[in-house]
Amino acid sequence: MNVVLPKHLRTARFDRLFAVEMNDFDVERLLPALFHLVVTQGRERGPRANDPKKLNEYITALAEHERLEGFDKDSGKRLLERWVRSSVIRMGGVGRGGKGGEQIEYVQPLTVLAYKPGFPAESSRQRNVHRFVYRALLNSFRTSGDLPSLRAALAQEFIRAFGPGTVIDTQGAKFDGTYDGETELDIHTLLGLCFLDGFTATSAGKVDRSEAPDPALPRSAAEIGEDLLLYPLAYRDRLPPYALTRGFMALITLHMFVYTVRLMAATTDLARTGELPAAMRHDLNGNVEPQLYVDFTRHRGGVSDGLARACVERDMEELRAYYGSALLLQTIARHAEFQPTLAAHLKGLDTPAYLQTLTTIRSEPDIEAGARNDLLQIQAETLAAYQGEAEREQASAFFQELATDASRTALEKVVQLIASVQE
Repeated sequence: MNVVLPKHLRTARFDRLFAVEMNDFDVERLLPALFHLVVTQGRERGPRANDPKKLNEYITALAEHERLEGFDKDSGKRLLERWVRSSVIRMGGVGRGGKGGEQIEYVQPLTVLAYKPGFPAESSRQRNVHRFVYRALLNSFRTSGDLPSLRAALAQEFIRAFGPGTVIDTQGAKFDGTYDGETELDIHTLLGLCFLDGFTATSAGKVDRSEAPDPALPRSAAEIGEDLLLYPLAYRDRLPPYALTRGFMALITLHMFVYTVRLMAATTDLARTGELPAAMRHDLNGNVEPQLYVDFTRHRGGVSDGLARACVERDMEELRAYYGSALLLQTIARHAEFQPTLAAHLKGLDTPAYLQTLTTIRSEPDIEAGARNDLLQIQAETLAAYQGEAEREQASAFFQELATDASRTALEKVVQLIASVQE
């Protein structure tokens, strides 16, 4: 029998636990969005100013650029287009299956100015990672001073590290920029800057108020911010921009993986015991668990290989347990939001304290009443989806048996039911 969930119960997203969507993301694709947040000092992107489908127009503008010679003929433009496609931009299909043609997905992060055209137009595929990283960077940078001045200081550090040779108007509405005409750059970065001159700068909107909330794992998030800030500060004068950016991307990928593994373990532990795990404590001393082991020996079947495999198996088990634990916390929070007394109890708490408090109110009558209402809505949605009498009788019997099961609370029932449907 297939259980049908109401629309509002079909999402497992819980921003207070983890603002990042636990789905795949392309770190190269998200860097222009992160650069935009940093350089514009936390502002949203304004309306789209460029059409990603008009590559031919941008190639023509590039061929006519004052710094390029010999590309004005058709053969030169074809060569230039192949060069741009391979080294400066990433193309993608339009619509489902790419049947609507192709368009510019994003400009490769060869320079901090990669944000200028406003590509990619949709930010959903960044999974909110750029906001999470920006929050971590700001927190690591916050030693003194007010937030606006810290945002401005972070912007200047990023421009210096990832935008050598660029002049950016950080006081204007569009944060437009161009090549300074003097700094020696590698040929691909210079080509990228010339290509960007053919676009209208996308305006910056108001300050982005949808930043990630304070993290569930304060120590781990602090490590992310510190590493991602110190790395460009340490290597900006030692590495060319391309190598610096590639290393920065690798750090983001590694840290997001490590943070996710630690979050899964901590969330499961919190939901099971109700005690705040060490990884969620602000005053944590020592290592954050679980530790990761990486095998570099390439010796199949050896001790090192066995340790690495055991870590993977451990993390896969945690992943299965994490989903139910996260769903439990999300369900409690969803119902507490509409109960004034419970909502007041949660208001103003930092994220670790907020999550722990959720576990203490799981048995509250109002939470149980909300869970019973969820079960009734799931039952109504499921019965409405069935047309045959036999199917409806089977579904009715299933929900009747579920209602009379005294071994589980209504909250446990609804969490397990939603989890089983979404597996």
